[in-house]
Amino acid sequence: MPVFYYKGYNTQGKVVKGYVDAETSREAYNRLKKEGVYVTRIEEGVLPSGGFKRISSVVGRLQLFFARISLRDVAAFTREFATLLRAGLPVVEALTALLEQFENPHFKRIIADIRDRVMEGASLAEAMASHRRAFSDLYVSMVGAGEASGTLEGILFMLADYLEDVVRFRSKMITIAIYPSIVFTVMIGVLVILVGFVIPRVSKIFADLGHSLPFYTRAIVGVSNITVNYWPLFIVAAVGVYIGYYFYSRRPAGRRRIDALKLKLPIIGRFVRLAVTSRFARTLGTLLKGGVSIVKALEIARGVIGNEVIKEVIDETKESIARGTTLSEPLKNSGVFPPVVIHMISAGERSGELEEMLFRVSEIFDQEIETATNAFISILEPLVVVLMAGLVLFIILSVLLPLLQMQQFIK
Repeated sequence: MPVFYYKGYNTQGKVVKGYVDAETSREAYNRLKKEGVYVTRIEEGVLPSGGFKRISSVVGRLQLFFARISLRDVAAFTREFATLLRAGLPVVEALTALLEQFENPHFKRIIADIRDRVMEGASLAEAMASHRRAFSDLYVSMVGAGEASGTLEGILFMLADYLEDVVRFRSKMITIAIYPSIVFTVMIGVLVILVGFVIPRVSKIFADLGHSLPFYTRAIVGVSNITVNYWPLFIVAAVGVYIGYYFYSRRPAGRRRIDALKLKLPIIGRFVRLAVTSRFARTLGTLLKGGVSIVKALEIARGVIGNEVIKEVIDETKESIARGTTLSEPLKNSGVFPPVVIHMISAGERSGELEEMLFRVSEIFDQEIETATNAFISILEPLVVVLMAGLVLFIILSVLLPLLQMQQFIK
């Protein structure tokens, strides 16, 4: 019969641990529960002791730190957690029940660690704050506000709605971008095959026969020779450019110049403004509806913006509000946000429905992003196809015409 190591608390609140014989972990858990032991950890087999146990603990912490957790898992966890709390389960029991609901082993370890920290006396927000890869500043702040106000389950349902909206939006954007990405990849593959493998062999035939080539064919052959002979240099140059961009973007001044350029670009700038405005409005509305103060909400929303120019606007807005101004006034003076956003926020402040107005702004801009993306893709798809066909046709003709001339020359 298997042996299970357990750790938990007895009815007096003291930590107890030991081993129990059982066919399954569920049977062991039920047996210990009947004996008055509230189990926080149960594992099959004899655990290592001493130095090996400490090493195992360190390895486990490192696995948690580097774990990759999908936003979809976090959204599902939040929804189920809120449902269990609404059903009347205490936080620790709800976390224990959720351990068996997820297949991702890293996420299960995170849930178990949060549960253990709560059992040791930490608040739920404090326990989640140690796992920033799974739970963002927005999430932790909302949970903390829910614990402080006694509305944790409502906050979790609100967070679940928010995360599910983000997941749906990302899925839409990925779906829209799949077809042009495939077409572009095929185009690059065809060009690489023609320039890297076909043309060098054909050019060798021309050279052996001593037949003169047209100018455009010589140009294609020259590009092919350069590509074949110096491709390592191109890779080194590309890596060098990427490394230079990486370090330049890590500098505050460089990051700001890049973000300012993104806002000024003809097509990309519009998409960046739409995406940033939608994310800012949705995050701020969620925080305010969860009971977070507007200054604290702006500070958290600043972290999810991703653009240094707009972050500076948020900082100025926060300082202005601390001096007693409204939210819409400094946003209007910045000139960064579209006028419709300013009008809607101002209307929300006057009517006392700022949170709902922010959600409305987010919905409008999400729809506008989707519409603009669909329009852009509908134009881009035929352009990419025509460009690919034109390049391939030009390269093929540059090879076939000299071959026909060579055939006549031989005759």
